Amino acid sequence: MKNLSRKIFSANCITFFKKNQKEFSFAQILEILPPKWITERSDAKSIFQILSQENLLNSFIEAIRKYKDAEASKVLSHWLIQKDAFKEDLDMAKLSSCLNFETFNVLCLEALRNLGGKIDLEAFLHFILAEKHFWSDELLIAILDLHQHERLRREYDLKYFMR
Repeated sequence: MKNLSRKIFSANCITFFKKNQKEFSFAQILEILPPKWITERSDAKSIFQILSQENLLNSFIEAIRKYKDAEASKVLSHWLIQKDAFKEDLDMAKLSSCLNFETFNVLCLEALRNLGGKIDLEAFLHFILAEKHFWSDELLIAILDLHQHERLRREYDLKYFMR
């Protein structure tokens, strides 16, 4: 964890937190820092991997929500889809809440196309239920086509998903 904190934070940032005489967990610090400090780095993907291994992605997602950082949400969502880490234990609604209509629909379609029948349907449901989003016609058709995946039909009662 110490190596990760050195990788992400400058010495000045760590000194500030120490001078405050209040102890913060790494998760708490991660929640209050601008997400772009991570997403704009050339090694962002390796940091996402470490955050995932250390169960800190939800703290990072909270920072994305607090800063309403659409670009960070897009970058992390894309990484989650590529790594098949789009899982229900993550706060997917917070992640999608700051996306615009176009990016939201593109990411949803990417998730459905790339993950197909392997998709974690509960995570996807939380992602798409962010209240401000409308589904494009293409996304709606892709959602309706979920019933074609044998694993999803076997594991889920899709009629409840479609409500």
